[in-house]
Amino acid sequence: MSIRIFNYTMNFKQLIIFLPAALLLGCAAEPTPDMLPGGQTTFDSYAIQAKAYVAERRHFVTEDHVAEIEGNSPFEIRPKNPNGQAVLMIHGLGDSPWTFTDIGKSLADQGYLVRAMLLPGHGTRPADMIGVTSEEWTKAVNEQVALLKKQYPKIWLAGFSTGCNLALDYSEEHPNDVEGLLLFSPAMQVRTSLIKLAPIADLFVTWLNAPDKKTAGDAPFKYNTVPMDA
Repeated sequence: MSIRIFNYTMNFKQLIIFLPAALLLGCAAEPTPDMLPGGQTTFDSYAIQAKAYVAERRHFVTEDHVAEIEGNSPFEIRPKNPNGQAVLMIHGLGDSPWTFTDIGKSLADQGYLVRAMLLPGHGTRPADMIGVTSEEWTKAVNEQVALLKKQYPKIWLAGFSTGCNLALDYSEEHPNDVEGLLLFSPAMQVRTSLIKLAPIADLFVTWLNAPDKKTAGDAPFKYNTVPMDA
């Protein structure tokens, strides 16, 4: 299996969790939203249902609702000269399939069938990530790989940031299923030990940075903030 790593240095503010203050805030549980639909038997049906889900639940932040729906929905690019291989693209935390628009076109020009999926909790509003688990992300990836392998024996997984972790997890569990990996800004290691406190803080704090009321924390093709669950 081949791995290509495109690692771009990113500057992150240090995450500081003040637990006693969190305890004073109390439990801030919110109801889990209707989940992004899964379990389809074809990618076309998955893409159609996902787009309808985005259109119904999205908090629009521009006047171009069509562009926001398209950018936040799964897509497929069929190559003019197929090479018999396919790529499944997995976006990062708070991002959307739009992340891979240009890269997807470039890979299709090289003969790859390209599909970009949408992770549960994404594409609509940051609050829809509350209650979503990493297991549900893993399940969504597994479903899309299974659909792709029905037609293409040789598949690549492409990920950005958190999408890299999901791609790596799948390839480790199913090493014979994956031809190779394309990793953009992979998060191989968390540099602060404070991350271990996140599950505890999550019991009491919903947001580190609460979304403003006007935008609901949304941007046209990504989230400007994510809940503690994420």
